[in-house]
Amino acid sequence: MPKKTKNLKEKKSVSNKNEIIIAQEEPVAFENMPIIFSWTTMDFIKKPLTEFYFTAAAVGAMAMIGWGLYNRSFVMVVTFIMMVIVIILVLNEEPKKIEVVVSEKGIDVNNEHYNFSEFKSFKISHTDELPTLILKPRKSFSLFKNIYIKDEPVNDLESFLGIYLEKEEDAQEG
Repeated sequence: MPKKTKNLKEKKSVSNKNEIIIAQEEPVAFENMPIIFSWTTMDFIKKPLTEFYFTAAAVGAMAMIGWGLYNRSFVMVVTFIMMVIVIILVLNEEPKKIEVVVSEKGIDVNNEHYNFSEFKSFKISHTDELPTLILKPRKSFSLFKNIYIKDEPVNDLESFLGIYLEKEEDAQEG
């Protein structure tokens, strides 16, 4: 993984005929890695839920808890109550911001480096609100890497990745 370095830039300031040197931090950059594309995005898109969804979920949860009480299965009741709590927590989770850097050495997602050799192919899907870069891993049971593309020229990114990876056509494109 490339090492991060912090460069200090000196700034001279003159105050009351005394020279003061102030060290300012420059942005962190990866050594020997020219950045081709860089953007900040979120790890998932939070979609608004309708009132019908909440009503149906509440009725379903109450029916399951009621069924458990009717059968006098308190383990079932506790299980459904815990499931409701977990679902509420998951639905209220906010998307996390992630930093994506694409360079000639590979792809960095939140400072986790992936070489192009780890992926078999890629495609850019336009089915969500934002275009999505989908990286297909070489290993059979590894998960696909989905990255939302925000404020980056999609065609340029697609051309650049085509140099290193095979491009799969999106089903929507035909």
